[in-house]
Amino acid sequence: MKRPLTVALAAWAFIAWPAAPSADDLVVHPRLDVSVTFLAGALAAGLALPRLSPSQCRFCAVNGLDEAARDALRLTGARAELRARHLSDVIDSGVLSAGALTLSALGAAQDGTRRTFFEDLLVVGESVAIASDLVNAAKDGFARPRPAGGSTFMPGSRDRSFYSGHTSFAFSLATSTATVATIRGRSWAPWAWGVGLTLASGVGYLRMAGDAHWLTDVAAGAAVGSAVGFAIPWFFHRRSGPRRRRGVDLVPAPGGIALLF
Repeated sequence: MKRPLTVALAAWAFIAWPAAPSADDLVVHPRLDVSVTFLAGALAAGLALPRLSPSQCRFCAVNGLDEAARDALRLTGARAELRARHLSDVIDSGVLSAGALTLSALGAAQDGTRRTFFEDLLVVGESVAIASDLVNAAKDGFARPRPAGGSTFMPGSRDRSFYSGHTSFAFSLATSTATVATIRGRSWAPWAWGVGLTLASGVGYLRMAGDAHWLTDVAAGAAVGSAVGFAIPWFFHRRSGPRRRRGVDLVPAPGGIALLF
């Protein structure tokens, strides 16, 4: 008697059997990626140069959520605010950057080749540079006053509150580093996600505690930075082909069929 064909939806319909990731699953085209990173970085540096503030703000309204968040999170006293902003600089440029370098070095040591180190850093740098282009263009386009009124900021940055560059940098750096680790199949990739996003969230909080940004500035910086940090490695540097299944397919499976995607 033939065994009946059963479709066990609960157990099998959403089973995926992806190929195990490996170090070779990250694809880098050195000439192209170096060129893109260099041009994006140069553009970001140019957009970030000190300049005269716009004659008038373009995104001037302050909503109740931003006002409530400012009252709840802002530290008391100019010195406390300044310390919070300085600490956000340390985490951004120091801790997160050192973490990206360290994880890239660990991956290269695991693979036994220096090529992995430079490839990982190139993809991360490309992601951060593109995210920096977007945030600097938005700052000039929206010309939003900072919550502190700009009295403690350089003239060229007083009306460049939306959206938070520190937060965007932190999330793009943390997310791209963790995404590269995931594509490479590193065993410590979950730690890269957890620690990186925690530190990036801390940067966002410190920017609000230091009265440098509104809540919506930080939320937008986190969203855009994360999106770019994930999209660049995942969609432009992840290997496609037999090792990576595309689309949806039905295949035989024990006790029925399985849906692969």
